[in-house]
Amino acid sequence: MAVFCSNCGTAAAAGAGICSTCNMPIGVGAASAGAAPVASAAPTYAPQAAAQKGGNTLSTLAIVFGAISALFLPVLFGPVAIILAAIGKSKKESRSTVALIVAIGGLVVGMVFGFIVGYMNATN
Repeated sequence: MAVFCSNCGTAAAAGAGICSTCNMPIGVGAASAGAAPVASAAPTYAPQAAAQKGGNTLSTLAIVFGAISALFLPVLFGPVAIILAAIGKSKKESRSTVALIVAIGGLVVGMVFGFIVGYMNATN
């Protein structure tokens, strides 16, 4: 007598305890030979959430540009870092708040450092 899996409807050998297709137990509510497969309830597993595409790329770039702006060309790298961090924040990247703080901090520190160096060069 042929036995069908009650989960996926695949024919299984008599006496098989587990379906070879879906690995569900066979026997409870299994249909007999010639009968249509029995429809089962929805699977009990929860599908995993889709992985976030892109991750924290914009935020990471904003952190790098923010750190660079503290030492080199803060007028150029600071605004770029702030824009990248703002775009990352709009895309709900997890590191976007840190990136925004580093970007603004790098711009401010770079400008202050530039004024100090410029003042010292002007007085000598």
